[in-house]
Amino acid sequence: MRNSTTLVMTLALLSGSTFAPTAPAALPAIHEAAAAPSADWTKLMAERSPALVTVKFVLKFEPASQEQETEITAVIIDPSGLLLCSNTQTGGLPPLIQRQLGGMTATPTDIKVLIGEDTEGISAKLIARDRELDLAWIRIDDTGGKQLTAVDFSKSTTPNVGDTLLTIGRLGKFFDRAPVVQMTRLGGTTKKPRKLYIPADESIAREIGKPVFAEDGAVIGFTALQLPEADDVEGGDMNSSDYLSAVILPAEDVVKATARALETAATDQGAATETPAEPAPK
Repeated sequence: MRNSTTLVMTLALLSGSTFAPTAPAALPAIHEAAAAPSADWTKLMAERSPALVTVKFVLKFEPASQEQETEITAVIIDPSGLLLCSNTQTGGLPPLIQRQLGGMTATPTDIKVLIGEDTEGISAKLIARDRELDLAWIRIDDTGGKQLTAVDFSKSTTPNVGDTLLTIGRLGKFFDRAPVVQMTRLGGTTKKPRKLYIPADESIAREIGKPVFAEDGAVIGFTALQLPEADDVEGGDMNSSDYLSAVILPAEDVVKATARALETAATDQGAATETPAEPAPK
Protein backbone atom coordinates (compact mmCIF):
# COMPACT_ATOMS: atom_id res chain seq x y z
CA MET A 1 0.00 0.00 0.00
CA ARG A 2 1.38 3.42 -0.92
CA ASN A 3 2.13 5.91 1.82
CA SER A 4 -0.57 8.64 1.68
CA THR A 5 1.79 11.31 3.02
CA THR A 6 4.25 10.53 0.26
CA LEU A 7 1.54 10.79 -2.38
CA VAL A 8 0.29 14.14 -1.11
CA MET A 9 3.78 15.62 -0.88
CA THR A 10 4.75 14.30 -4.31
CA LEU A 11 1.68 15.76 -6.01
CA ALA A 12 2.29 19.07 -4.27
CA LEU A 13 5.85 19.12 -5.56
CA LEU A 14 4.59 18.37 -9.06
CA SER A 15 2.08 21.20 -8.94
CA GLY A 16 4.58 23.69 -7.59
CA SER A 17 2.78 24.04 -4.26
CA THR A 18 4.70 25.31 -1.28
CA PHE A 19 4.45 23.65 2.11
CA ALA A 20 4.34 25.97 5.10
CA PRO A 21 7.25 25.24 7.45
CA THR A 22 6.63 24.33 11.04
CA ALA A 23 6.56 27.21 13.51
CA PRO A 24 9.94 26.52 15.17
CA ALA A 25 11.70 26.53 11.80
CA ALA A 26 9.81 29.52 10.44
CA LEU A 27 10.11 31.94 13.36
CA PRO A 28 13.86 32.65 13.02
CA ALA A 29 13.43 33.41 9.34
CA ILE A 30 10.54 35.78 10.08
CA HIS A 31 12.52 37.70 12.71
CA GLU A 32 15.59 37.90 10.48
CA ALA A 33 13.50 39.05 7.54
CA ALA A 34 12.07 41.88 9.63
CA ALA A 35 15.59 43.01 10.50
CA ALA A 36 16.98 42.72 6.97
CA PRO A 37 17.65 45.94 5.01
CA SER A 38 14.50 46.41 2.90
CA ALA A 39 16.41 48.41 0.26
CA ASP A 40 18.49 45.35 -0.64
CA TRP A 41 15.36 43.24 -1.08
CA THR A 42 13.70 45.96 -3.16
CA LYS A 43 16.71 46.14 -5.48
CA LEU A 44 16.89 42.36 -5.78
CA MET A 45 13.19 42.16 -6.63
CA ALA A 46 13.44 44.93 -9.22
CA GLU A 47 16.50 43.49 -10.95
CA ARG A 48 15.79 39.75 -10.79
CA SER A 49 12.02 39.20 -10.73
CA PRO A 50 11.50 40.03 -14.47
CA ALA A 51 13.44 36.83 -15.25
CA LEU A 52 11.08 34.76 -13.07
CA VAL A 53 8.16 33.54 -15.16
CA THR A 54 5.18 31.26 -14.75
CA VAL A 55 5.00 28.11 -16.85
CA LYS A 56 1.58 26.51 -17.15
CA PHE A 57 0.91 23.13 -18.71
CA VAL A 58 -1.16 19.99 -18.47
CA LEU A 59 0.41 16.91 -16.90
CA LYS A 60 -0.86 13.65 -18.37
CA PHE A 61 -0.47 10.72 -15.99
CA GLU A 62 -0.14 7.17 -17.28
CA PRO A 63 -1.34 4.48 -16.87
CA ALA A 64 -3.97 6.35 -14.83
CA SER A 65 -5.14 8.29 -17.93
CA GLN A 66 -5.61 11.41 -15.81
CA GLU A 67 -4.72 15.05 -16.43
CA GLN A 68 -3.75 17.86 -14.08
CA GLU A 69 -3.44 21.55 -14.94
CA THR A 70 -0.23 22.84 -13.40
CA GLU A 71 1.69 26.09 -12.91
CA ILE A 72 5.30 26.35 -11.79
CA THR A 73 7.96 29.04 -11.61
CA ALA A 74 10.87 28.97 -14.06
CA VAL A 75 13.81 31.31 -14.60
CA ILE A 76 14.92 32.69 -17.95
CA ILE A 77 18.63 31.92 -18.32
CA ASP A 78 19.15 33.19 -21.87
CA PRO A 79 17.56 36.27 -23.47
CA SER A 80 16.70 34.20 -26.55
CA GLY A 81 14.04 32.36 -24.54
CA LEU A 82 15.73 29.47 -22.72
CA LEU A 83 14.21 28.64 -19.33
CA LEU A 84 15.43 26.53 -16.41
CA CYS A 85 13.01 24.73 -14.11
CA SER A 86 12.60 21.64 -11.93
CA ASN A 87 12.62 18.26 -13.65
CA THR A 88 10.38 16.79 -10.96
CA GLN A 89 7.80 19.56 -11.27
CA THR A 90 7.62 19.09 -15.04
CA GLY A 91 6.79 15.40 -14.70
CA GLY A 92 10.28 13.94 -14.75
CA LEU A 93 9.62 11.61 -11.85
CA PRO A 94 12.78 10.09 -10.35
CA PRO A 95 12.73 6.30 -9.95
CA LEU A 96 12.26 6.59 -6.18
CA ILE A 97 9.06 8.64 -6.63
CA GLN A 98 7.91 6.47 -9.53
CA ARG A 99 8.13 3.40 -7.33
CA GLN A 100 6.07 5.10 -4.63
CA LEU A 101 3.47 5.96 -7.29
CA GLY A 102 3.30 2.44 -8.69
CA GLY A 103 5.33 3.13 -11.83
CA MET A 104 3.26 6.14 -12.85
CA THR A 105 4.69 8.50 -15.49
CA ALA A 106 3.77 12.15 -16.12
CA THR A 107 4.17 14.04 -19.40
CA PRO A 108 3.76 17.84 -19.76
CA THR A 109 1.66 19.02 -22.71
CA ASP A 110 0.39 22.37 -24.02
CA ILE A 111 3.23 24.32 -22.41
CA LYS A 112 2.75 28.09 -22.14
CA VAL A 113 5.11 30.69 -20.65
CA LEU A 114 3.61 33.77 -18.98
CA ILE A 115 5.95 36.77 -18.97
CA GLY A 116 5.18 40.05 -17.23
CA GLU A 117 1.51 40.97 -17.43
CA ASP A 118 0.72 38.35 -20.07
CA THR A 119 -2.06 35.99 -18.97
CA GLU A 120 -2.39 33.97 -22.20
CA GLY A 121 1.15 32.64 -22.50
CA ILE A 122 3.67 31.96 -25.26
CA SER A 123 4.01 28.45 -26.66
CA ALA A 124 7.14 26.57 -25.58
CA LYS A 125 8.71 23.11 -25.61
CA LEU A 126 10.50 21.01 -23.04
CA ILE A 127 13.83 20.29 -24.76
CA ALA A 128 15.97 18.44 -22.20
CA ARG A 129 16.05 16.91 -18.72
CA ASP A 130 18.76 16.06 -16.21
CA ARG A 131 17.30 13.51 -13.80
CA GLU A 132 20.39 13.37 -11.59
CA LEU A 133 20.37 17.11 -10.90
CA ASP A 134 16.58 17.59 -11.06
CA LEU A 135 16.85 20.17 -13.85
CA ALA A 136 14.77 20.68 -16.99
CA TRP A 137 15.06 23.17 -19.84
CA ILE A 138 12.20 24.78 -21.75
CA ARG A 139 12.58 26.88 -24.89
CA ILE A 140 10.04 29.48 -26.02
CA ASP A 141 8.98 28.83 -29.60
CA ASP A 142 8.98 32.48 -30.69
CA THR A 143 9.83 35.54 -28.58
CA GLY A 144 8.75 37.90 -31.35
CA GLY A 145 12.27 39.30 -31.49
CA LYS A 146 12.05 40.53 -27.90
CA GLN A 147 15.19 40.23 -25.78
CA LEU A 148 14.07 38.84 -22.45
CA THR A 149 15.52 39.59 -19.03
CA ALA A 150 17.67 36.64 -17.97
CA VAL A 151 19.73 35.45 -15.01
CA ASP A 152 23.32 34.64 -16.02
CA PHE A 153 24.41 31.70 -13.86
CA SER A 154 28.00 32.06 -15.09
CA LYS A 155 28.32 35.23 -12.99
CA SER A 156 28.03 33.67 -9.57
CA THR A 157 29.43 33.84 -6.07
CA THR A 158 30.33 31.22 -3.45
CA PRO A 159 28.61 31.63 -0.06
CA ASN A 160 30.02 30.89 3.38
CA VAL A 161 28.21 29.15 6.22
CA GLY A 162 25.87 31.62 7.87
CA ASP A 163 25.47 33.84 4.79
CA THR A 164 21.97 34.99 3.88
CA LEU A 165 20.42 33.21 0.88
CA LEU A 166 17.41 34.59 -1.00
CA THR A 167 15.10 32.90 -3.50
CA ILE A 168 12.52 34.53 -5.75
CA GLY A 169 9.43 32.71 -6.92
CA ARG A 170 5.95 33.59 -8.07
CA LEU A 171 2.65 32.94 -6.34
CA GLY A 172 -0.29 31.29 -8.06
CA LYS A 173 -2.99 32.76 -10.24
CA PHE A 174 -5.23 33.62 -7.26
CA PHE A 175 -2.53 35.99 -5.97
CA ASP A 176 -1.85 37.47 -9.41
CA ARG A 177 1.40 35.49 -9.74
CA ALA A 178 3.18 38.12 -7.67
CA PRO A 179 6.93 37.66 -7.10
CA VAL A 180 7.93 36.79 -3.55
CA VAL A 181 11.31 36.66 -1.82
CA GLN A 182 12.09 33.84 0.63
CA MET A 183 15.09 33.90 2.96
CA THR A 184 17.29 31.38 4.70
CA ARG A 185 20.96 31.05 5.60
CA LEU A 186 23.62 28.62 4.45
CA GLY A 187 23.79 25.83 6.99
CA GLY A 188 26.50 23.75 5.39
CA THR A 189 28.00 22.21 2.25
CA THR A 190 28.12 18.57 1.19
CA LYS A 191 30.67 16.68 -0.91
CA LYS A 192 28.46 13.65 -1.63
CA PRO A 193 26.57 12.78 -3.70
CA ARG A 194 28.05 16.05 -5.05
CA LYS A 195 28.74 19.56 -3.84
CA LEU A 196 25.48 21.01 -2.54
CA TYR A 197 24.55 24.00 -0.40
CA ILE A 198 22.26 23.05 2.48
CA PRO A 199 19.75 25.60 3.85
CA ALA A 200 19.95 26.20 7.60
CA ASP A 201 16.18 25.89 8.14
CA GLU A 202 12.97 24.88 6.39
CA SER A 203 11.98 28.29 5.06
CA ILE A 204 12.76 27.19 1.48
CA ALA A 205 12.39 23.45 2.07
CA ARG A 206 9.62 23.13 -0.56
CA GLU A 207 10.94 25.86 -2.86
CA ILE A 208 12.33 23.58 -5.55
CA GLY A 209 13.01 25.02 -8.98
CA LYS A 210 14.00 28.52 -7.82
CA PRO A 211 17.18 30.55 -8.36
CA VAL A 212 19.12 31.45 -5.21
CA PHE A 213 20.86 34.80 -4.72
CA ALA A 214 23.15 36.52 -2.25
CA GLU A 215 21.92 39.73 -0.61
CA ASP A 216 23.81 41.78 -3.21
CA GLY A 217 21.95 39.99 -6.02
CA ALA A 218 24.79 37.69 -7.13
CA VAL A 219 23.69 34.23 -8.23
CA ILE A 220 24.48 31.34 -5.88
CA GLY A 221 22.61 28.38 -7.33
CA PHE A 222 19.28 26.68 -7.98
CA THR A 223 17.04 24.72 -5.60
CA ALA A 224 16.40 21.08 -6.47
CA LEU A 225 15.59 17.64 -5.12
CA GLN A 226 18.49 15.23 -4.74
CA LEU A 227 17.05 11.77 -4.28
CA PRO A 228 18.89 8.47 -3.81
CA GLU A 229 18.31 5.63 -6.22
CA ALA A 230 15.28 3.52 -5.35
CA ASP A 231 17.42 0.51 -4.41
CA ASP A 232 19.47 2.61 -1.97
CA VAL A 233 16.50 3.45 0.28
CA GLU A 234 15.93 0.89 3.00
CA GLY A 235 12.44 -0.52 2.72
CA GLY A 236 11.64 1.92 -0.10
CA ASP A 237 10.54 4.55 2.45
CA MET A 238 11.10 8.07 1.11
CA ASN A 239 8.90 9.72 3.75
CA SER A 240 11.81 11.72 5.12
CA SER A 241 12.71 15.40 5.13
CA ASP A 242 16.19 14.35 3.98
CA TYR A 243 14.66 13.29 0.65
CA LEU A 244 11.78 15.73 0.20
CA SER A 245 13.54 18.99 1.09
CA ALA A 246 15.18 21.35 -1.34
CA VAL A 247 18.95 21.64 -1.53
CA ILE A 248 20.89 24.13 -3.64
CA LEU A 249 22.92 23.19 -6.70
CA PRO A 250 25.90 25.55 -7.12
CA ALA A 251 25.59 27.90 -10.08
CA GLU A 252 28.71 26.49 -11.75
CA ASP A 253 27.06 23.05 -11.88
CA VAL A 254 23.96 24.59 -13.44
CA VAL A 255 26.13 26.18 -16.15
CA LYS A 256 27.84 22.85 -16.95
CA ALA A 257 24.53 20.98 -16.96
CA THR A 258 22.98 23.56 -19.29
CA ALA A 259 25.84 23.19 -21.76
CA ARG A 260 25.37 19.39 -21.75
CA ALA A 261 21.61 19.77 -22.13
CA LEU A 262 21.87 22.09 -25.13
CA GLU A 263 24.40 19.81 -26.79
CA THR A 264 22.14 16.81 -26.26
CA ALA A 265 19.00 18.67 -27.40
CA ALA A 266 20.75 19.84 -30.59
CA THR A 267 21.07 16.23 -31.75
CA ASP A 268 17.46 15.34 -30.99
CA GLN A 269 14.45 16.46 -33.00
CA GLY A 270 11.74 14.80 -30.94
CA ALA A 271 10.71 14.81 -27.29
CA ALA A 272 12.87 16.15 -24.50
CA THR A 273 16.06 14.14 -24.16
CA GLU A 274 17.68 12.82 -21.02
CA THR A 275 20.97 14.64 -20.46
CA PRO A 276 23.86 12.47 -19.26
CA ALA A 277 24.90 13.64 -15.80
CA GLU A 278 28.45 14.21 -14.65
CA PRO A 279 29.70 11.32 -12.49
CA ALA A 280 29.11 11.99 -8.81
CA PRO A 281 32.21 12.18 -6.59
CA LYS A 282 33.26 8.87 -5.12
